[in-house]
Amino acid sequence: MSDGFSRLDTPKSSLGAIASCQSPNLTNPMMMKGPVREIIPITGQKITLRIPARRRVACVRLLVPARDVPFHAEGDTILFETPSIGLLEVVAVDFS
Repeated sequence: MSDGFSRLDTPKSSLGAIASCQSPNLTNPMMMKGPVREIIPITGQKITLRIPARRRVACVRLLVPARDVPFHAEGDTILFETPSIGLLEVVAVDFS
């Protein structure tokens, strides 16, 4: 997308209460050479998630640092940013 945001389409969940996505860091140049020798963090990421119809987002939480992040809703999508990601980040979206 031209605005610098990544687009992740979330699958429909039977739980209906929480949608989550994992954002792994795949920039390790030695990734195919056996065990990780060094973790190279990536910079903050701008993420856009499409939300199921007729759902309202109450909270977006990053699970690795255990903190909420501000988000902006536009139609059926939400936009938010993650800080630097070392190895893995998991984003939990709570619906109201």
